[in-house]
Amino acid sequence: MIEPIALNLVDHLLFLLLGIILPFRTISAQKKLKDMHFNQRMRISLYIGNSIGLWLMALVVLGAWWWFQRPYSTLGLTWTNEAGHWLSVGIVSLFFVVYCLDAVRDVLTEKGRAEAETRLSEELNILPRTLRSYAIFILLAISAGVCEEIVFRGFFMSYLISLLGTATWAKILAISIPAVIFGYVHTYQGKQAILKIVGMALLFGTIFMLTGSLYLLILLHAAVDLVGGAIGLFFPEPVPEDEFYDPGASQLWEEE
Repeated sequence: MIEPIALNLVDHLLFLLLGIILPFRTISAQKKLKDMHFNQRMRISLYIGNSIGLWLMALVVLGAWWWFQRPYSTLGLTWTNEAGHWLSVGIVSLFFVVYCLDAVRDVLTEKGRAEAETRLSEELNILPRTLRSYAIFILLAISAGVCEEIVFRGFFMSYLISLLGTATWAKILAISIPAVIFGYVHTYQGKQAILKIVGMALLFGTIFMLTGSLYLLILLHAAVDLVGGAIGLFFPEPVPEDEFYDPGASQLWEEE
C-alpha cells in the first residue's frame, strides 16, 4: 500500500517538470534520433548522457524527500511483507521469463530475426551492437531500473495518491497516468513496442500499489533492459574503418 504524503508547492512543480515538461521535450529530441545513424561512439555517448539525466531526475526527487524530512518508504524504498510474498515474486518472475522467451524468438526464429533487423535499422538503431558498447549500456540499464522506478512509480504514484485520495478510481488513475507517461517517453521504440511498454508499466504500477515497495521492480526493470539491449549483440554491424582511427596515434607511430 502506498503511503499518502502532505503535498506542497514543490511537489506540484516537480510533477509539472518531470511528468509534463520533460516528457514533451524528450519526444521532441527523439524525433531527431530517427534520422540519425548511430555508430559505436555515438551510442556510448548517448548511454552516458541518458544515465546522467536519469540520475539527476532521481536525485531531485530524493533531495525533495530529504529536504522535507519524509521517510523514503513513501517512495517505495523499503522492503515489505507483501513484496516478499510468493505471489509478488511469482508474478515478477513469470513476467521476466515471458520477456526472455520473446527476446529468444527475436534471435532464433527466422521471422523474429527479420523483424529485429528491421527495427534495429530504424527505431532501435541506438541498441548496442558490440560488447564494448554493451558494457556501457549496462550502466544505462541499471540507471533506468533505479531512477525510472523512483520517478515514475515512486514519486508519480505517491503524488497522485496524495492528490486524489485512496478511492478505487483514484488508485486506477495513479497507476494509469504514470504508465501512459512512461509509454509516451519511449515512443522512439515504435508503436508496437509502446503497447508492450504501457502494459509493463501498468503491471509495475499495480505491483507497487499492492506491495508499497520498489525493490522487486527495480531489479525486474534493470533485468528487462539488460536482456533487451543484448538483442543487438546478435546482429553485429560492420565497423567503418575510420570509426576508431586516431590520426594523432598514427602520426606518432610514423615518427617512431
